[in-house]
Amino acid sequence: MSSRSQSQIPNIDFELGTPTRVHQPVYDAIPSEGAISYSDLLSSYEKLDRSVQLEATFDEVLKHLEDAGFIEKKSLGATTYIRRRRLLLARPR
Repeated sequence: MSSRSQSQIPNIDFELGTPTRVHQPVYDAIPSEGAISYSDLLSSYEKLDRSVQLEATFDEVLKHLEDAGFIEKKSLGATTYIRRRRLLLARPR
């Protein structure tokens, strides 16, 4: 993720109501089609700046995203997969 000033936060973090920068790059690592394994997504998280990782643990980030309806997790066999939920946007009237 590009560096941002303290006065800016990414869209997903804004939607979650958190003044952090950690949720957006994790969400962005999830493919728009299909799913990613927990371990592959964790690897993406571990590549983030340490200062960003300190904002929330990986499992906290997943819980926040799942609770807000942005992602869903499913265990298939011994592997847990994460995918983006289909978001229905309200059309302006």
